[in-house]
Amino acid sequence: MHMQRISAIISVLFLVAIASCSRTSIQEGVSFELAQKRGEQVSGITYNLTFNIPANIEQDITGTVDILFNLESKSDVVLDFRNNSDDAILGVWKNEKTIKYYFENGHIVIPKRCLSTGNNSITIEFTSASGSLNRSQDFLYTLLVPDRASTVFPCFNQPDLKAQFILSLSIPAKWIALSNGKTDSIQYINNDIKSVFFAKTKPISTYLFAFAAGNFRVETKTVLGKTFSLYHRETDTEKLNRNLPTLFNLHAQSLTWLEEYTGIEYPFNKLDFILIPGFQYSGMEHPGAIYYRDSRLLLDSNPSPTQKLQQANLIAHELAHQWFGNLVTMKWFNDVWLKEVFAGFMADLIVNPQYPDIDHDLSFLLSHFPRSYSVDRTKGANPIVQSLDNMLNAGTLYGDIIYHKSPIMMRQLEQIMGKNAFREGVREYLNVYSMGNAAWDDLVSVLNKHTDNELVEWAHIWTKETGRPMVGYSYSVSESQVNLNPLDSTPTPPMWLEVSSAKMGTKSIWVDKIPLSFAVENLNNEEELLVNSSGMAYGCFVPNNLTAESIRKQVDGIRSPTARASFHIALYELLLDGKIAVNDYIKLIVQQVAKEEESQIVTYLLGQINTVFWRFTDDQIREELSEDIEKMLWKMLQNAKTLEQKKPILTCLTSVFITNETFTRLYSAWISQSVQGVSLSEKERTNLAYQLMIRKPELYHTIALGEIERINNPDRVAQFEFTLRAISPNLSERIAFFESLKSVSNRKPEPWVTEALYWLHHPLRSDFSVRFIEPSLDLLPEIQSTGDIFFPKSWLDATLWGHSSEDAYSIVTQWIELNNLSPNLRQKLLQSADMLFRVNGLK
Repeated sequence: MHMQRISAIISVLFLVAIASCSRTSIQEGVSFELAQKRGEQVSGITYNLTFNIPANIEQDITGTVDILFNLESKSDVVLDFRNNSDDAILGVWKNEKTIKYYFENGHIVIPKRCLSTGNNSITIEFTSASGSLNRSQDFLYTLLVPDRASTVFPCFNQPDLKAQFILSLSIPAKWIALSNGKTDSIQYINNDIKSVFFAKTKPISTYLFAFAAGNFRVETKTVLGKTFSLYHRETDTEKLNRNLPTLFNLHAQSLTWLEEYTGIEYPFNKLDFILIPGFQYSGMEHPGAIYYRDSRLLLDSNPSPTQKLQQANLIAHELAHQWFGNLVTMKWFNDVWLKEVFAGFMADLIVNPQYPDIDHDLSFLLSHFPRSYSVDRTKGANPIVQSLDNMLNAGTLYGDIIYHKSPIMMRQLEQIMGKNAFREGVREYLNVYSMGNAAWDDLVSVLNKHTDNELVEWAHIWTKETGRPMVGYSYSVSESQVNLNPLDSTPTPPMWLEVSSAKMGTKSIWVDKIPLSFAVENLNNEEELLVNSSGMAYGCFVPNNLTAESIRKQVDGIRSPTARASFHIALYELLLDGKIAVNDYIKLIVQQVAKEEESQIVTYLLGQINTVFWRFTDDQIREELSEDIEKMLWKMLQNAKTLEQKKPILTCLTSVFITNETFTRLYSAWISQSVQGVSLSEKERTNLAYQLMIRKPELYHTIALGEIERINNPDRVAQFEFTLRAISPNLSERIAFFESLKSVSNRKPEPWVTEALYWLHHPLRSDFSVRFIEPSLDLLPEIQSTGDIFFPKSWLDATLWGHSSEDAYSIVTQWIELNNLSPNLRQKLLQSADMLFRVNGLK
């Protein structure tokens, strides 16, 4: 270390020691109280940032930030910086003069005597913490949502203190870089290092600031008058060229649609995007620099219409965020759901008309309702709007309620208001709060002006209450009346409910409470009636008098795909509630999937077969069921006429097979890369390799070596080799793999870890892997503090999915009793453990 740097550190430590004599204690993170106080005091923020990024991954990333801000009145200023290493803060200056400050619990406090009312400028030299820099040998990228910006540079880390960013990066000369702002200029320092300078951004929240640098390639294209640059690491030229035109076109089409719908031009200076191997999420909406996981956009050859729809929907989702989340941002992170529901809602409006052959109402039903119920039925159910006392816990707010229940609510809202009124309300909301911040209550107040319906109480019930309603119904012939009655204590939210029959057609009923009765004439019995025939009412609506035979007749008689799918969803919920026997349910769905003609319902039922086969049965029952199920799936695969039909069948077959006959056929398919007219993509072939190795450990080395030779991208080879350690037939190697995860440095990339844990805890390995449950739960608080937003839940899901035993149940229940988790993290555990609890409750 140079003597000059040592001297600077000693001086800083001395100043910190002096200042600490009269300091006020500040809690870790950004508390709601601190955020409120700063929101009243601080404005007009600009960050002028410089980062020095060495090629050697072992060397620290250092930087300097000039923070310009306006102070309403003279007071102490608290900046957030979460790096506790000794050389994290190398100096703090104002007007080139060193100033006294103190550092506590991740905060740099500048005393008010060093500040002025009005404009201020503070310069800080720092070393970034490594956790959110996502460094690999030849590339890195920041990911700062929701509260990680303060691990990379000192800042005001709350969403309502938006700022403009000016950035320069010193990087290896062979690398290229991307950030929110346009590239202004590049200056080569020498043969090894260059500096990249980016233009000032529009005001954005700190969680949206981003940069990436490394060995990437760039493709640039102008479509519909919009110019985009795509950054990638894909080495499969054929795959890249096959997807590039589609990716550029989809971005341009979504952008054009959103400008027309909102009446507001794209609000930022440029729009580029980057495809990252192993990226934690499907996408992240940084203004000007959208991140995607490469595998979500670079589709294999012959993608199905559903895969193409999902690709287009993801792009539309991230583009919609440019208005909903970036242009208008939530005031506090408890309203993070608001940006997500708008992005999902707009994505559906953008993409669905492009795929007229897909039943989008059915897709909405099957995409959102089961996932929402998977949380809302549990003891850990959370409302749409959750409380948040500190930004440290903001990541725990994300989950299936945000992404799946809130779209159901938003669809009901548009139905109540009408499409035109809803659109006008949304336009007003965006214009009023443009480049600023708003809360859910602000949106409701705006929308309320565009409808005669009272939305405040309606909004409160939908966003603050929890639970999946279970409603029974009966029909009184003598009174020509339908009677709805609650089957559990869960309140029913106010909503439109559609009922229909062949004689009367469809009738819409406003439901604001249960019990409820309403008139329906000219029916002979309740079997002629479909309640929730559109499938869009929240909750499960089932006849009061259900038997295995009446269920079969009911399903067979439902002609509407959405009504039939809704009934299947309700039957599964009845199974989980113990109101249908497991054997009866398995027989029913095996019968139904074989004769179902709607491909989306087939895919759903195949997923249910997979779930029930592994979660609700033991080894003996699986042996009894496997031959018949596998024969049925082979027959379905043979009879299916299109790839869209064949692929979900093959996915189910490769997931549930246990017979030697099917193993032999699938092993041959892995070798030939083809089965029953389906050419296996690299992803499908690799997944099949995992399935085969799990079932025949003696072939592990043969299959592993054969697969490595056929994977044609080094990033994907690295992921495969990472996962192999969790599948190894060597027990000590599996133990060593899990032990390695106790180090935070070995828990990245997180999608790799999640996949490896999935295989480690496969039901066929559960007798051995049960030993990992307790230490996995012990790591949970650390996983939450060091991992990204979805990692705690995916860690839990991957750990518990393969376990149904009483031993696993006892380990989890005892651990919950003995350990105090934060409320939100405890909810996540109860959600992930719900199936384990229910299966053991049915035994």
